[in-house]
Amino acid sequence: MLKLTGGEFKGRNIECPPGKDIRPTSSKTRQGIFNTLFSMGFEPQGSVVLELFAGTGLMSFEAISRGGKSAVLVDDGKRCNIKERRQTNDNGQDKGG
Repeated sequence: MLKLTGGEFKGRNIECPPGKDIRPTSSKTRQGIFNTLFSMGFEPQGSVVLELFAGTGLMSFEAISRGGKSAVLVDDGKRCNIKERRQTNDNGQDKGG
């Protein structure tokens, strides 16, 4: 289990599919990326996120937790995409099915 590091859903667990082909972004790296973006004046409120090579989708979930409007996750691994869709539905963020 991985945890979101900030925003409305801070502390919420996100499942990571087993296997060596998925390497989630560490919490320190995610925090560093968002801290850098914030220091540059980026505010995620209302933004649409495009996450390529999404894997677990943690970066998108972090952005939505911090105020992002929606996210598009792209990954060529079928197992990753199915897991992301299920988790997005579990988090109540994807209303389109």
